[in-house]
Amino acid sequence: MPVPNVTFPLEQEQVKPIFEMLRKHLLGLQADTKVTQELMKVLHTFCSHPHKTKYSCPDCGQDWDYD
Repeated sequence: MPVPNVTFPLEQEQVKPIFEMLRKHLLGLQADTKVTQELMKVLHTFCSHPHKTKYSCPDCGQDWDYD
């Protein structure tokens, strides 16, 4: 998701629409983050040995400490 472009200085009538655009962008990023976190949790369930060395998988070498 590309970062919205805002050019300064702003006219007064531009403030509200730009604020709303940025707010929607932020909400989208938060939703993407939540989905990604949930996918990481699901992926974690497929590894049968993530707790052997404090969330580090000795077989696949992945560090599962993503919190």
